[in-house]
Amino acid sequence: MSQQNNVAWKVIATGGAMVGTILTKKVVGSAWKVATGGDPPTHPENPDTTWTQALAWAMLTGAVAGAVKLVLTRNAATTWRSATGALPPGLSSS
Repeated sequence: MSQQNNVAWKVIATGGAMVGTILTKKVVGSAWKVATGGDPPTHPENPDTTWTQALAWAMLTGAVAGAVKLVLTRNAATTWRSATGALPPGLSSS
């Protein structure tokens, strides 16, 4: 695989991570408001935030971030393979 393809995939993956972060914040914030009726904790690390809220926020954020990353990366890899005929650098079919 060429160095140019490695750089191109890194740019795509970085862009996907940025989009994923934005999507995660929106999805988790909305889900929190629906579930609790209140705003999500701004700083879950703050001792004034209850442990229950802090842990729930961390688990929800982690789960959604992982799922969003998976969806975005798989879609990007599918598009990459359609365009190049091969999987992106670092992904092997297994």
